[in-house]
Amino acid sequence: MDVIKKVYQYAEPNLTIVGWLGAIGYPLYFILWEYIFPQPYESLPLRIIAGGLFVGMALRERMPKHWQPRLPYFYFATCLLCLPFFFGYLLLMNEWSTVWAMSFMAQIFLHILLVNEPKVMIFQSITGVCLAYLAVYVFDGQPQHLEVQWVYLPIFVFTYVFGNLFNFRNRITHEAKVSIARSFGAGIAHEMRNPFSALKSSIDLLKTMVPEDRGDKTTSTVISANEVAIVNEILTNASEVIRAGNETIDLLLTSIDQNRIAAKTFKKYDATTVVQRSLDSFAYKRPEDRKAVSYHVSHDFEFFGSDTLLQFTLYNLLKNAFYYQNSEHFHINIELKRQGNMNVITVRDNGVGIESHLLEEVFKDFYTFGKKHGYGLGLPFCRKVMKSFGGNIYCSSVFGEWTEFTLCFPPYDSDKIELMKSELLRSKNVLYVGRPGLFTRVLEQQAFYKQFHLHVASLQELLLDVRNDFESDLVIVDLEQIGIEWDKLELFNSRLNFGQSKIAYLYDSNHFYPIDISSKANVFPLEYRVLQLDTDHIIDLLLFDSKETITAQTLAIANEMYEEHEQEEPIVDAGSKRVLIVDDNHSLRAITVLLLRKMGFDVLEARDGKHAIEVLDRNDVDLVLMDIEMPIMDGLEATQAIRLSNKRYRQVPIVGYTGDNSLKTIHDVHAAGMDDHMTKPAEKEVLLNTILRWA
Repeated sequence: MDVIKKVYQYAEPNLTIVGWLGAIGYPLYFILWEYIFPQPYESLPLRIIAGGLFVGMALRERMPKHWQPRLPYFYFATCLLCLPFFFGYLLLMNEWSTVWAMSFMAQIFLHILLVNEPKVMIFQSITGVCLAYLAVYVFDGQPQHLEVQWVYLPIFVFTYVFGNLFNFRNRITHEAKVSIARSFGAGIAHEMRNPFSALKSSIDLLKTMVPEDRGDKTTSTVISANEVAIVNEILTNASEVIRAGNETIDLLLTSIDQNRIAAKTFKKYDATTVVQRSLDSFAYKRPEDRKAVSYHVSHDFEFFGSDTLLQFTLYNLLKNAFYYQNSEHFHINIELKRQGNMNVITVRDNGVGIESHLLEEVFKDFYTFGKKHGYGLGLPFCRKVMKSFGGNIYCSSVFGEWTEFTLCFPPYDSDKIELMKSELLRSKNVLYVGRPGLFTRVLEQQAFYKQFHLHVASLQELLLDVRNDFESDLVIVDLEQIGIEWDKLELFNSRLNFGQSKIAYLYDSNHFYPIDISSKANVFPLEYRVLQLDTDHIIDLLLFDSKETITAQTLAIANEMYEEHEQEEPIVDAGSKRVLIVDDNHSLRAITVLLLRKMGFDVLEARDGKHAIEVLDRNDVDLVLMDIEMPIMDGLEATQAIRLSNKRYRQVPIVGYTGDNSLKTIHDVHAAGMDDHMTKPAEKEVLLNTILRWA
């Protein structure tokens, strides 16, 4: 019975038109075969009955409600009687004439289209033909009408078999789409419970801070500064929850096509921060489950992608691991480390394991193993996510002992990520709020070479254009052109509140503005000359850095450094001294380069130890400022390689620049051959004095 209902549901969207075609076609063909092209036998009563059944199918929605549940069975009987029985009966009565042999062939194709289930169609075909033969035997009985032309049977069987094969493929595709829709619908519903719970908690907390409404409109309420701070924090968190929820829905919906992950929202994220957030927000079923997860960072790194999608990937791996655990001493170990030329996150558990021949099968759509209510789409989606990041995910396991999933990320400064960013730039929209002038020409030049879309409009024009929804990726507001319209700027900001745009306030450090430009969320103060000095880098930061990857601090530090040294004479005579900055953190490296160039140094850059040696091979350098933890070749390895070489630069002074000031690290720095060390972030006086001591 369930199969019959399933067949009916599959055909139901087309049954109205099929019903009317049958209701008209059956009587109409009586005229054709009886008067225009006369055939040996025709039956008007039989055609009227068949047409009546199709009328019922066309008008099924107008049937009494208590008949509606029986419609699948009515459809089943209609297909059986009006197709194999009707055409089989007339085929026999017309003694297997060519016209009716072709008509029976056409009936097969129509039957395959209307009944998508092969078992049901075969049952109906055999039953219908047998009933037709029985009807001829009972109501006619002439021997010539009971003869079977066996020569036609191979053709009919061939049509049935291959027609069903093609129809089976279409049915599988249909069921796959339904399954995907159901799975992603369930996924959205599940993942949205967390943000809704967070919003509810925020509302509940706000309610505790707001006194009950007693109907007295004249009474005022005093809120302490501490409470104001709490309210602001709640509202900020609520906005972030809404952002994450919206991104969750968008990312899942755009991925239903199974072809690719939408990369428009990709940014630079800190892997440690995202993994820690995932572990803190995962829905553990029991308190001891959280204790079963250990987390270790051997190598922190930044990746280009989506924090939401990486969280989904980790959620899926954790859920699978907990589902397939097989002992009381179950544990999961997550580690961030460097592996070859890739950054990786490994998720290892001591569960049931996976047999070796199934290690790739688990990444195929709809593959499940012993999991109730599973659709087999979780791990395939994880692989699509990792490939969209420019990496991949792999599985290794020993059956019955352990399973390890390895998530591979390309370095943020790799050519692959640069290519992804350059492609994404073409879809980025930058809005400059101000009038055309010298600075807009700088931006237009950047837009031409980087191929992003630049729109220039005054504040007045934007506020008058009610259709403008300000859905730009970056909004640059020129405060010098606001004039006295600060209230309009606040109105403009209010219309940007629920957008995802980053806002940069361009200002002149010599001028005063009647607003606090540093206190607004998602607003980054930016000094004119800083942006002019390194427009390419700053635009890249604003478009692709997330809040977590020190974008705000980067801009603030750059502003501060520029402002403090703008009107000062250089405190050193750098002459032709050349300094090589080696650091895998692009943002920090760029700021250091900015400062040293301002002081008159000639500065070269390298992103890792191997790159540094390549730069030294091509250039004479007076000092190397070397980071310690870097991909490919770290600072200690690079220093040892430099000291052990027979090149001209083997004696170049090297200063270690690291965020780890432990005794072990300091010992390792000097043991590797470095001349001195500094701790990040160094004060500018310490930085410059150290450089002057050795350069």
